[in-house]
Amino acid sequence: MPTSEDPLSFEHVPCPFCGLLCDDLRVRVADGTVELLDGGCPRSQSGFTVAGDGAPRIAGDAASLDEAVRRAGELLGTARRPVVGGLGTDVAGMRAVLALSDGIGAALDHVHGDSLHANLRVLQDRGWITTTLGEVRNRADLVVVLGSDLFDAFPRLIERVIAPSSAMQAEALQARRLVVLGGPADWSAPATDVPVHYQPAAMEDLAELLSALRCLINERPLQADTPAGPTLDALRPLAEQMSQASYGVLIWSTPSLAGTHKDLTVQCATGLIEDLNRERRFAGLPLALGDGDMSAYQVCTWQTGYPLRVDLAGGFPRYDPYHLSTARSLADGADALLWISAFNPTHGPPDTQVPTVVLGRPDLQFPHQPEVFIPVGIPGLDHGGTAFRGDAVVSLPLRALRSTSLPSVAAVAQAISERITSTEAPC
Repeated sequence: MPTSEDPLSFEHVPCPFCGLLCDDLRVRVADGTVELLDGGCPRSQSGFTVAGDGAPRIAGDAASLDEAVRRAGELLGTARRPVVGGLGTDVAGMRAVLALSDGIGAALDHVHGDSLHANLRVLQDRGWITTTLGEVRNRADLVVVLGSDLFDAFPRLIERVIAPSSAMQAEALQARRLVVLGGPADWSAPATDVPVHYQPAAMEDLAELLSALRCLINERPLQADTPAGPTLDALRPLAEQMSQASYGVLIWSTPSLAGTHKDLTVQCATGLIEDLNRERRFAGLPLALGDGDMSAYQVCTWQTGYPLRVDLAGGFPRYDPYHLSTARSLADGADALLWISAFNPTHGPPDTQVPTVVLGRPDLQFPHQPEVFIPVGIPGLDHGGTAFRGDAVVSLPLRALRSTSLPSVAAVAQAISERITSTEAPC
């Protein structure tokens, strides 16, 4: 809401540009420009300063919105194996895109589909014990973070969650310790009032280190003195802290993990958490990166009964997380691609010769000009909406902060659907 002192200043503004969805920003809006006054980070600074205008293009040439929608409808409506990827949008946008995908019989995948599936595969295979951002902020006395890169992906994680100014259980905050496991030897921990211990290690070795910690915690023999770099003597203090924690939390984000089998690292993490819960309260916190990944995941699940990587070509949802990745679908004969990216300018469509329709923010980067480009508004900046937070349990309302001529993803997807259904199907 606007402040009483300045009608152009807004408080408690959610930031849609990472999975934390920090909702404590204070901004000032003037002449279509958003200025961050308080609560921002590098990601919000760059996200909120994008230009608010852009014209549709067909094969690189300027076109009207109606012309671009008509051409998009022709490409997608006549495709036999269309793919919808990126899915960087809010809840309303995902609902409209899912309806469009159902109408054209498309397969769907998010730009972070590999990472989402790595977590999901572990959840499906063995289950897990997880918590929320609010529980970590208010109750945890030990926080273990997998990978120093996590703080680049979530710039305000320490300020908002790990070392906030206050917590519901003050004694837990006063006793809190932060351990960062994995990252380069020259990494420096951010300044914080919470004591920090950093154990450098190669990210591809985290699964082995987590397995070594399980052996130490369960007092099982380990036929190695130096598992993947750190010595057992270096790991023993961490094993003791984890065993003695009243409310410990292990945080990871799969995009920050290394290797082609990230699910194995996640499986080692969840196994360690399971061991610790025999006598203690310990939980995991898998954080989705953002870019609408949790919104797409949740909408697809409640609408189709399956998470992402669903194919709607047969008139019913078919779930296949391996074959329905965007890259594999394009390699296996897809003949049209609809790419959606309303949040991140670097998440443009893949470099493919398949005819491509792009709904993206005005400054979206392309490997080459798509057949159709329709610039769309950014949820939480150009129009209101709803988005799910990276811990998958909370949805937050997004605000429209400025006036713009850019349509939303939901509006464009619905217009394309109407164009397709109003056109007589070819013989």
